[in-house]
Amino acid sequence: QRSLFLAPRNELTEVPATDEQPDHSAYTFDPADPTPSVGGYSFNPWNAGQVDHKRLESRSDVLSFSYGPLTEALEIIGSPLADISFSSSLPSADLCVKLCAVSPRGKCHNICEGYVRSALEPNSVTRVQVELGPTAHRFAPRWSLRVLVCSGAHPRIARNSGTGRKGGEMGAETEALAGSMRVHHSAQHPSKISLPIFVGEA
Repeated sequence: QRSLFLAPRNELTEVPATDEQPDHSAYTFDPADPTPSVGGYSFNPWNAGQVDHKRLESRSDVLSFSYGPLTEALEIIGSPLADISFSSSLPSADLCVKLCAVSPRGKCHNICEGYVRSALEPNSVTRVQVELGPTAHRFAPRWSLRVLVCSGAHPRIARNSGTGRKGGEMGAETEALAGSMRVHHSAQHPSKISLPIFVGEA
């Protein structure tokens, strides 16, 4: 296994951030304009599998963290695990984490992803683990790894209204709240992704 830590300036690093650096990255999720699902598992043949993520990355409700370009090939087999220090201004929030590959020309496409819906104490940091789907992928030299973090994959996954109400409760289907989401990357509250590295025989 190999861990890469989410860090300021949209970076993935091999060591955790220090307290001297900015301690979080933030975005706003609005159920009225939910982050769309792009690629991956889908019944829509035009939006399934590996898809260019340029439009998704350009959204203000998506965070991006990159590592590379690689000097040598990196192979993974298994299910990556994201361990995110996360907080929200709302009592309920979703966390979608995508592992992507970025070509030497800058084109980014998805490899695997995971999605978790959590009940939260508003504005309190919570450790959220997101298991990304099983994959086998070889990142070639000169390519980069990129982790995208957001709070929606609509319509593949129903948007989170942010209220914390369950279906059937009054207002559960009609009330929707926009909220501030924070991904923390400090020494006290690190965030990382663990990669199942494959090492072939010499």
